[in-house]
Amino acid sequence: MPVRRETDHLGAYNFLVEIEGIETGGFRSVRGLSGEIDVVEFRDGADQFVQKVPGVARFGDVVLEHGYVGTTELLEWWESIREGSGDRRSMSIILLDEARQEVRRWDCSGCWPRRWELSPLEGVASRTLFESITIVVERIAVG
Repeated sequence: MPVRRETDHLGAYNFLVEIEGIETGGFRSVRGLSGEIDVVEFRDGADQFVQKVPGVARFGDVVLEHGYVGTTELLEWWESIREGSGDRRSMSIILLDEARQEVRRWDCSGCWPRRWELSPLEGVASRTLFESITIVVERIAVG
């Protein structure tokens, strides 16, 4: 197998998702992995120009989707949050190269599910059933 060079692009299809205490199999997609920093603007005294400094960092919700296999761990986690448990967990999204070796890792902390969804049930279609869960993320560290 050829050796990957630093300048080679990575595929978006080799990845793993690890959620503390949950084994759900492989995920079809991960969406929303993002972060942004607020801009704080201020004027100092008689200065004519507005100065801008970094403010609070915010991270986007992450949506995980996978084929429904009848496991209930994700739904049970969502239900525990709905009931007020405050069950926050750690989650890692791991990008792999062609040899399935870890290339990059995004470690997410303070995670909890805010939305659980099952794809439509349709008697006239012959599609796979999918489950998706939207995870609130407090912080992301890149490893």
